[in-house]
Amino acid sequence: MVFAGTTSQGQNQANKPVVLIVDDEENILKALTRSLGRIDVDVVTATSAGDALYILENTDVDLVISDMRMPGDDGAELLRQVADRSPNTLRFLLTGHSDMESTIRAINEGKIHQYLTKPWDDVKLRKLIEESLHTRLLEARNQRLQAELAAKSTQLEELNASLEKRVEDRTEELKLNARLLEHAFSDLQKSYGHVLRLASSLGALREPGAAEAAES
Repeated sequence: MVFAGTTSQGQNQANKPVVLIVDDEENILKALTRSLGRIDVDVVTATSAGDALYILENTDVDLVISDMRMPGDDGAELLRQVADRSPNTLRFLLTGHSDMESTIRAINEGKIHQYLTKPWDDVKLRKLIEESLHTRLLEARNQRLQAELAAKSTQLEELNASLEKRVEDRTEELKLNARLLEHAFSDLQKSYGHVLRLASSLGALREPGAAEAAES
C-alpha cells in the first residue's frame, strides 16, 4: 500500500480531492499516478481490494479507480463494497476489452459511474476525472446548502412560533389590564358618587335652608 502525492503545504493542499487507484500491477499504478500528477488532486494507491478498503475507512476518498482483474476480490466486488460503505465516493472501473461481462456486473452491482478501457488516453482520462470531481463538488455544495436552508427554515419556524406565543401572551396581558382598568374606573365612578352624596349630606347638615332650597 503506497501513498503518493500527499503534502502538508497548507490548507489548500489538504483540501484537494483524493483519488484512490487500485491495481495489482505496479507499472499501472505508476503510470496513472504520473498522469494524475498533472491535475490538482492527491493520489493514493493500493495493490489489493483489502488495502483499498482499509484506506477508504481511514481517508476521505472522492474517487476510486479500480482495475477489474486482481487477486482476491476483483474490481466489481471492490466497487460494490465501496458503494455500500461510501456511496458518495465516485467509482471508476479500469478494464480490458475482453472483460465486458464483468464490466456489466460491476455496473449493476458496484453502481460504477464510468468504466475505462486499457490502454487509456491520458488527456481524456484527466478531463473525465476533473469534470467528475467538479460535478461531485457542486453536488456536495448543493446538499450542504440544502441542509443549511432546512436548518434555517426550522429555526425560523421555531422563532415564528415563539413570537406568536409572545404576542398571544402579551395580548392576553393587555386584555387583562384593560379589564382591570374598566373595573377600577367603575369603582372610581361609584366612589365619586358616594363622595357627592356625602358632600350633599354634610352641606344639608350645616345649612338646612340651602338644602331645602336645593330640593324645591
